Amino acid sequence: MYSLKKSKLGENDLVEINFSGAVSPDEMKKWHTESKTFLNGVKAPFYVKVNMTELGLLNEEAQKALKDGQKDYLNKGMKRSVVIVAKTMISLQMKRLAQETGIYNTERYISVEEADYQKKADKWLTDGVGL
Repeated sequence: MYSLKKSKLGENDLVEINFSGAVSPDEMKKWHTESKTFLNGVKAPFYVKVNMTELGLLNEEAQKALKDGQKDYLNKGMKRSVVIVAKTMISLQMKRLAQETGIYNTERYISVEEADYQKKADKWLTDGVGL
């Protein structure tokens, strides 16, 4: 399951994405397609905050759709992104995918168990520091 939401963080648009459960390849492809339209209403440069605290591991086909989406977000003007995780395996999988798509240098990962994780995530997005 996934959801997309646009809000503001400082002066910039913030895209908030929530992935949870076992996201099938078809659902990830649907997210990618919906994101293309959604991003037309987002002003660059923008930030992305992804909540993956309840996500299961993605299979190869779902990973491909996610990587295609990551590339689109980068090409549409994503400045920085942060991924909030609860499981080490999800963090490792997302780091590997980010390296493969070229967003690794602008993306950080934070555990939901870390104190003030939301504040630290926002600080990374707005200032590029803190994680």
